[in-house]
Amino acid sequence: MNYQRIMVALLLIIGINTQSLAGSSTLNVTVRTTVTASTCTAELHNAQDLQATTIDIGDVYLNELANKTKYQNFSLVFSNCEGLAKDQATVTLSPQTGCDGASSTGGGFRNALTSSSNDAATGVSIEVWTTNQPEGQGSVQLNCKTKPTSIVDLTGASGVNVVHWWLSSRIVVAADNTIADVRAGQFSTNAVFSVTYE
Repeated sequence: MNYQRIMVALLLIIGINTQSLAGSSTLNVTVRTTVTASTCTAELHNAQDLQATTIDIGDVYLNELANKTKYQNFSLVFSNCEGLAKDQATVTLSPQTGCDGASSTGGGFRNALTSSSNDAATGVSIEVWTTNQPEGQGSVQLNCKTKPTSIVDLTGASGVNVVHWWLSSRIVVAADNTIADVRAGQFSTNAVFSVTYE
């Protein structure tokens, strides 16, 4: 056993001596690259899984408002993800037309159409939930006022493979209102999804 150790030591010494007899060179290297931000393709899809910019809930009746039964599901669809360190995105939904409630502190998104318009619905708002059915298992309301951040798992959203993040929007009686305050008419609200890739 000791003999093998000595041989190895001698070979290393010979290797070092041989190396010291060789000439030396200096090599310059230049490395160039472009650091690209992590990104994905994100699209809004309706319940039929078609790209959309508007989610149409359709006609709503008073009993559907009172019972909170009128909703439409939709999704954010992610694909072509590249360079993600954590394979996830943080998503926040922000109102563009305000929140419901007397002092705009409610969780629903208010009607963008003005009440001075004879054709605008009043006393109603839209809730947005993080599952394809409002208040479904594991669902969280994307509250208009507090704007919670959601984390979306993007594992598998590479190339043509897609990840759907299912959501739902439900029309309800607005905060600080009752069914008696509801006036029939048109409803429209605007909100923006902000997505940060990680």
